[in-house]
Amino acid sequence: MNKTCENCPARLLNENEVISNNIGNVYSKVLYVFPRYDEEAIKDLKEIYSFATGRNFEEECYLTYAVRCNTSSKYNCWDDAVVKCSHLFFKDWIKTSYEHTIVFGDAYKLFFRDKPDFTHHRINICGINRSIHLYGSLGIKHYNADRYKVLKDLLVKELSAYNI
Repeated sequence: MNKTCENCPARLLNENEVISNNIGNVYSKVLYVFPRYDEEAIKDLKEIYSFATGRNFEEECYLTYAVRCNTSSKYNCWDDAVVKCSHLFFKDWIKTSYEHTIVFGDAYKLFFRDKPDFTHHRINICGINRSIHLYGSLGIKHYNADRYKVLKDLLVKELSAYNI
């Protein structure tokens, strides 16, 4: 375990002390980032990706989480954990060569202090041009079917356009 994680409020509230494993191909050109492990959202993303590209998600993409601890439903320390996790995430992320990083929901906090106005950002780090794409939470389908459809349609369109 990373030393920074030893006193993490997420870990302390994590009854089983389980860390969610990443999914997919670490050598892909695209990284997906969810705020936390969400089995239903993972299933939805895989279906959306397959529909948009006709390819297998696990072979073509890599999925990770802003906060990797599986926490109880009573977990209220999201902001504290993501602040600490963002330093670890960013340190690892800049060593990779992901051309596209697709970020869902509150996971934007890994990259930005405040929610950005724009949904797509181009940056150059260590000589590598990278695109960060921000999307709402796939969990919106439980609250607003129309907004979920708009999000899903936009994601399908952009996955096809970027060929990712």
